[in-house]
Amino acid sequence: MAKYAASLTIPSLTPIETPVNTSISIHEPFISGIEIYFPPGCAGLAWVAIYLNGKILSPASGSSEFYHHGEGPINWIGKIRAVAGESDSILEIRGYNEDDTYPHTPIIRIDTEVN
Repeated sequence: MAKYAASLTIPSLTPIETPVNTSISIHEPFISGIEIYFPPGCAGLAWVAIYLNGKILSPASGSSEFYHHGEGPINWIGKIRAVAGESDSILEIRGYNEDDTYPHTPIIRIDTEVN
């Protein structure tokens, strides 16, 4: 099992049409857990989505939501194939911010497994 973490600082008034992003390269073949932590003060104004190899992973495909928001942790536990073949998978974290005053920095944690 490996753990990955990234933070995403989202400036105030970052529009949904041009979200900021960062990425994580995943080496293990399976993702077994995701946590998106919105620190106190986010007040539901910062929004985050996670894409795996260019396709939406979280919120789940088919959900009515395209981004997570809130305060505190949002957790997903399951098992999904991340790497197919010998190359790494890329998790892209995208975020926008409706706050007109403050930037916000959600923290994303990823747990992986080899089988």
